[in-house]
Amino acid sequence: MLRTPLRLLICSLLALPLLALAGPSGAAPAAAAATVKPIVFPVDGPVSYTDTWGAVRDSGRTHEGTDIMGTKMQPLLAAVDGTVARVKFENTSSGGNSVVIQAADGWTYHYIHVNNDTPGTDDGKARREHAFPPNIVEGAKVQRGQVVAYMGDSGNAESTAPHLHFEIRQPSSGWVGGGVAINPYPSLRAATIWTAQPGWELWRSKSSQAAEDVFSYGVQRGDRALLCDWDGDGEDEPVIVRGTEWHLRPGLDGTTARRPHFGTGAEVVLCGNVDGGPADQPITFRNGRWTVYASFEPGAPVVHRMDYGKTPGDVPVVGDWDGDGDDDLGIFRSGEWHLRATGTAAHAATVRTVRYGVQPGDVPFAGDWDGDGDDDLAIYRGGTIHLNSGSVEGGTTVLQRRIGGTGDQPVAGSWRPGTVVDGFGIYRPAR
Repeated sequence: MLRTPLRLLICSLLALPLLALAGPSGAAPAAAAATVKPIVFPVDGPVSYTDTWGAVRDSGRTHEGTDIMGTKMQPLLAAVDGTVARVKFENTSSGGNSVVIQAADGWTYHYIHVNNDTPGTDDGKARREHAFPPNIVEGAKVQRGQVVAYMGDSGNAESTAPHLHFEIRQPSSGWVGGGVAINPYPSLRAATIWTAQPGWELWRSKSSQAAEDVFSYGVQRGDRALLCDWDGDGEDEPVIVRGTEWHLRPGLDGTTARRPHFGTGAEVVLCGNVDGGPADQPITFRNGRWTVYASFEPGAPVVHRMDYGKTPGDVPVVGDWDGDGDDDLGIFRSGEWHLRATGTAAHAATVRTVRYGVQPGDVPFAGDWDGDGDDDLAIYRGGTIHLNSGSVEGGTTVLQRRIGGTGDQPVAGSWRPGTVVDGFGIYRPAR
């Protein structure tokens, strides 16, 4: 149909022998090199780096940071709680895009070579949203682990692989960020890793014995996960909803391709194809009000608003209950499913009521487990998944399996080409 972390692990990253371009000139005193600052590792996801502190660069300058090699648009995380002291968004400048975070003790943390390209290109024409989240402005408060920018190759890194040039500088009595640099490598080796191991565990069908697709995506506290065919290619892709920002991934791996905004951040988020078009649509629900947007395109208008499920505690569910190819609305209320035969009509009656999942805390979801063209009911109960044989009274549980644990979110969809049945799985959110 998904940054404070899924869990905090204190560990070291393995260093690989990769070199890259560097930052400002001048070397720190030898005594400062042993300083270790307590930080969150500043990149989310797989990286490689080595200690090149003091290495000679062009024009005789020396390296005052650590180059952390990764991929374009990889999220860069606040190493500490602090304030955004400086943001530079100048795609065409030699210095490139960058951000500086200042901690309460005056130390500063520098992120250089921030992305300057439209996603999927090397065009140097990034919009600001491709470099920084909208809330990263000078003076803004940030928390450790929060996304502050996206990795790139801007400035004098245009001829190198994407990487973050990361610096740590001592407090300065002059301009913010002008303090003496220390070697960040020891701090990086001791850093707290904001990690999701794993974030998602997916089973392609009920016959699968073990999770076949395991990956990390969406590692900030409060992230919510969906599987949605947002691009109309016939396959569901991972979607992370972070506040009002929906992070759309083109497949199980790769980088976020689009970040449209929908809703206010206070709603339950869903997706479904209620209009019978080629792609799913974003859907939000709050206090009985359903809002359906035209598409996942940024700025897509609202096309349907419906009131259904006004009882406090009602949980919204979307599924094709009648097999007509369009998704319909449903409400889960204290073990009882109330299903409509449409997802577009402003006023429509419940056509079916089914009892399934009667224990407190049961989480409802739906998918086509048997490939017959209509969606079936399912319950996630404290780390155990229960799949029903249909969406009618008298259906039976066809699979009961322990996956994930308490607090994990169930997901369902079809993400592999040529499949006629839906898979299922869990997303383990940040604790």
